[in-house]
Parts: sequence; structure tokens; C-alpha cells
Amino acid sequence: MNNAQRTTRSALDMINDCFRHQHPEAYGRESVPGAIVPAELRYGRDPMYASPAYEVPEERMGDPDAVPLGEVAPRGRS
Repeated sequence: MNNAQRTTRSALDMINDCFRHQHPEAYGRESVPGAIVPAELRYGRDPMYASPAYEVPEERMGDPDAVPLGEVAPRGRS
């Protein structure tokens, strides 16, 4: 370092500074408000389909040829 004065600080001092910055309420100051994050970013975007209360929606579970039970042709006597 060129002609710069170097101050010696302990790791505890640096941790205390970070904590004071992130949690000012612990030092008697006003707390920092949380970030406003849109619900889509916070919780993700999963497609939800409306279905009657008596019917449980089914997932394809990785099988591209899967067909919901309501769309399966009934097996009867031929």
C-alpha cells in the first residue's frame, strides 16, 4: 500500500459493523423496511386449474402420454 495508513480491526469489530448495518433496531435506531418483492417472484408461477371440490387434480408426473382419469374411455365388454 502506498503511503496509506492501515488501521487494525478485529473480526469481531467488522461483524459488529455488518450487524449494525443490517439490524439497526438492535442499536436503538429505526428498523429497515423489508424489500417489496412481487408475489410472482417470491412464490413462483405455477399454473393452477380450477376444478370441482369433489375432484382432485392429477399431475402427469413426467409421463407425456398420461391422460386424466376423467378423459379415459371406460373399459366395457366388447
